Amino acid sequence: MIKDKNLWLSIPVEKVSCEKRKECRIGNENCDNQKRITLNLCEHKYDKCTEKYTDEKGSTKLCLTLSRSQEKDQRDNINIILSSDGNNEKTGGEVASRTIKLKKQELENIEYILQNYKELYITDINDIIGFKIKEVHLDTLDIDVRKFIAFKSGKYYIEKVPCHSYFHDDARKSAMLSLYSKKSFNHDEEYRKLALYYCLEKKLNLRYCELCFFLSTDRGNSICIKYKKCQTPHYPMEESNIQEVINCPHFRLNKKLNLDKKDFKFIAERPMP
Repeated sequence: MIKDKNLWLSIPVEKVSCEKRKECRIGNENCDNQKRITLNLCEHKYDKCTEKYTDEKGSTKLCLTLSRSQEKDQRDNINIILSSDGNNEKTGGEVASRTIKLKKQELENIEYILQNYKELYITDINDIIGFKIKEVHLDTLDIDVRKFIAFKSGKYYIEKVPCHSYFHDDARKSAMLSLYSKKSFNHDEEYRKLALYYCLEKKLNLRYCELCFFLSTDRGNSICIKYKKCQTPHYPMEESNIQEVINCPHFRLNKKLNLDKKDFKFIAERPMP
């Protein structure tokens, strides 16, 4: 029996769509053409592991069967086989409707899953048989999106998260809102500044120095060029007393950033409860 709660199977697929595609506010073309999904077989009640190996002649035999202990019908079993000569021959013994073929050089991979029950990663779609998947649960998709979090303190943070986080966003008492990207941005900075501009238009109390015309750099450090004349913080991005920079009377939006409100369409807001 499989004692661990996690038994991951990562497999290549063709044009698989997410079940939430039509209602998802951050969906894009990637959602209709997934190339890989990752399944936790334990969550699908696969809890039994049976080991078998090749015979003395080196013929291909069933190496590993994953099954549900509560399920009598064996058609949902997953057979993982190994061809001793490196060719994908037919299995000997029991044949399940779902089969994963491993080449001889991948033997260490199957030994790893037997010992650790962690992840089996398959690269060639031709080694996957019987997995007729057209639509999948959003938790199985390998799609990361950028998430911008604005905090009540005036600080903000950007991170990459799985796309399904949008549907079960962990509410933080210190957060005002979360902004999810609806397209692939090349760099964190690009999306961060757009998200900041979005917050500025909503008149949220944040540190907007990053968008300010008077922010410059000196030896790699961000400095306010008004610090001598107007007594503003010299290094506003590092200012620990954030109230010193929030609602700064000298703030002026840097037009050279080419920020456009039309690009707000690439942002999906998740207000905090």
